[in-house]
Amino acid sequence: MSTKTMIGLEAEMFLKNKDGDIVIIPRSLPRDGFPLLLEVRGKPAITAMEAFTNFMSKYYIIKEMVDPYKIIMANEMDVTGDLYNAALAEMSPEEIGESKGAVQSTRGVVDAYSNIITDANGKVIAYKVTAGLHIHFSAVDTFKYGNEYKSKYEPITLPLTIQTDGCKNLHPYITLYKKEYEDSNSTPKVRTINMLNVPTIEHIVTECDKQLYKKYGPEIISKTRQPGFWESKDDGRFEYRSLPFNKLVFDDLLNISKKAKDILSSCYD
Repeated sequence: MSTKTMIGLEAEMFLKNKDGDIVIIPRSLPRDGFPLLLEVRGKPAITAMEAFTNFMSKYYIIKEMVDPYKIIMANEMDVTGDLYNAALAEMSPEEIGESKGAVQSTRGVVDAYSNIITDANGKVIAYKVTAGLHIHFSAVDTFKYGNEYKSKYEPITLPLTIQTDGCKNLHPYITLYKKEYEDSNSTPKVRTINMLNVPTIEHIVTECDKQLYKKYGPEIISKTRQPGFWESKDDGRFEYRSLPFNKLVFDDLLNISKKAKDILSSCYD
């Protein structure tokens, strides 16, 4: 058995219209569960370069799709209460449930920061919406066991005769199947095992905090961008969710991809 490790890159961005206003992402475009965030997700890959290339290819495709809107890369944006509530109104119950989500912290607690902006009298005047870079990690072992054979069966019909008192003879039949041949080129059965457990995940997240968050983390900690954040997925992978997404991160995305892959690979060397 050998462990197959993969990473993937996913980023959240904002859109502005020609007047410079933040807009709700149209449903025709890929968007996050929260409709004020555009979502660009590259296909996971074995190498850092391929993961980076997959992301950039998807980014440039989406960049053409968003016209006439303009993509904005920023840690966070302040939006009005009306726009924030309009975005909430577009969310399905499932999306609202996911937004409350299963984000965990290696520090055990999540610092209590609010995304609500109030005036001196406590009246809500705006909300902070943050955009992040999510790094997907997966590690699986695949092994072969047993074999699957393809067989061909030939139907054989056997007539039956049944005679009953006062009735004509009945002529039912039964069908049996004879194995004609069995394919000698058997196919091995394959089983895949997820190799990511909580101690390994927490080690990866801690290393990401040391090697990535310290350099690219936001100057001001927010409700959704704090060191140690991660979230598990149903398919066995997990996401590191502490990083913001901005122009600095975008310009250095290949190096981020390389560091993330090195951290993951070091767990299975």
